[in-house]
Amino acid sequence: MKNTSEILDLIKSRRSLRSFADKPVSATTISTIFEAARWAPSSRNEQPWRFLVATKNQPEAYQKLLDALK
Repeated sequence: MKNTSEILDLIKSRRSLRSFADKPVSATTISTIFEAARWAPSSRNEQPWRFLVATKNQPEAYQKLLDALK
């Protein structure tokens, strides 16, 4: 387990990004991100989240996701 100062350093270095590079994210990276999210706590352990991945390689799904986010 990380000690308190390491955890505090991680919290302090957190950022909210508002711009992104236009390069593909590997399937391994996406899988790792979702695995981390799956372990996030939820109220009463309800785990209400659902995940959706759409890439530019799937133009129809990608456009539907973009439209839904507008």
